[in-house]
Parts: sequence; C-alpha cells; structure tokens
Amino acid sequence: MLAMSLDQAVRDFGVPPPTLIKLDVDGAETLVRRGGSVTLRHPALRSVIAEIDHECEEAVLDILGQSGFTLISRHKRKKKSGPWYGVFERS
Repeated sequence: MLAMSLDQAVRDFGVPPPTLIKLDVDGAETLVRRGGSVTLRHPALRSVIAEIDHECEEAVLDILGQSGFTLISRHKRKKKSGPWYGVFERS
C-alpha cells in the first residue's frame, strides 16, 4: 500500500490544493498536523467537514483553528454516544 501525506501529494504530483476536505482520521490528528499543515493553511481550502471523536475533540479543533477555520455547525448522529460531525469554514 502506498501512503503519503496530503502536503506531499500536492507538492510532488501537482495535485491542485483541495477546496473541501472530509476529515475522518480516527485518532491520527498528530499525523494530520504534520502531513497536511501546508494544505490546511492554503487559501484555496475553504471548508472542512470533520468526524470528531470526543477523545480527540480538542486536537481537531486546535488543528483547524490554527489553520484559520471556524466551526459553523455541529451535528450528532441519532445514537447518544459516538462521534459528532463539524462543518468548518475559513475565517
């Protein structure tokens, strides 16, 4: 399996910076911070939809906040426990 960071894919393969990211990393928030920090700060990226586990909530909000995003809406599944979903837009 080939794996690479988002920043590396954009840089090495000429992939255009995304305008929307759906973020679902199940505890790998530190890897997102290291491997996608340039892309997350790129002005072309306007929105992020993120699945957020309660244990990682602070890390996700910190990563997106430092990248210039504001939480504009929060959604929960019908189940009482489990992750919630956030819609973020560039501030």
